[in-house]
Amino acid sequence: MPEKVHPNLVGQWKREVQEHAAGLFEAKRGPKPVDPLADPEKLYAEIGWLKVESGWLKKKSIPTCEGA
Repeated sequence: MPEKVHPNLVGQWKREVQEHAAGLFEAKRGPKPVDPLADPEKLYAEIGWLKVESGWLKKKSIPTCEGA
């Protein structure tokens, strides 16, 4: 049985959206700018991890003939 939402709560949400709707679309969206001074060690570690993960996924996606 689905839960019911009290009409007063729906009215409160509607009022809040109407009051703050303009602000919802003011902020820029999209990817965050890359920090040129980011820690290179952290970036190299992430690249290494992604290479390992990619290799593992490639191995898992190759069909095997073990069941035949």
